[in-house]
Amino acid sequence: MKTLYRQFISATVLILFCSIIVGFVLANIIYFSVSKNNIDSQNVEFALEVANGIENMHDSKDSMHAYLSLIGNSGYQIYLISSSGEKYPFGEEFQNLKIPPETVQTIMDGEIYHGMKYAPSSLLMMGHFSNSLENSVGVPVVTQQNQYALFLRPDNKSIFSDI
Repeated sequence: MKTLYRQFISATVLILFCSIIVGFVLANIIYFSVSKNNIDSQNVEFALEVANGIENMHDSKDSMHAYLSLIGNSGYQIYLISSSGEKYPFGEEFQNLKIPPETVQTIMDGEIYHGMKYAPSSLLMMGHFSNSLENSVGVPVVTQQNQYALFLRPDNKSIFSDI
């Protein structure tokens, strides 16, 4: 009787282990083939809307900061870098603020940064939850007073609370 019980437990554990491995592999395949591009596109679209709002509606630094604080408090992490090098965080702060100066300059030159799509990630899809500035999207913002690189990503805390 004990050997039948051990065989049943062993088979159950083996099936659970194999199911976890297969599930992890399938989730990564779906994430890299479909979800990663969609997530990046959605965040770039939202960042462009935020940049457009800043450029068209907020003519002072104080009103721009109030606008970005509101968006940051509604579930986004935002990091603004001016052409003079001033840095302004809004919402939950990024844990890792390392970003190459060339990337910031490229954004200020009018390019869009797709860090969520192309940034190297550790442990496959788990890299999506990396709370670093490199794992964000970046868009240029041009106001009458200054030029900025705006980095944005959804706040992980709000994502996990939704889940």
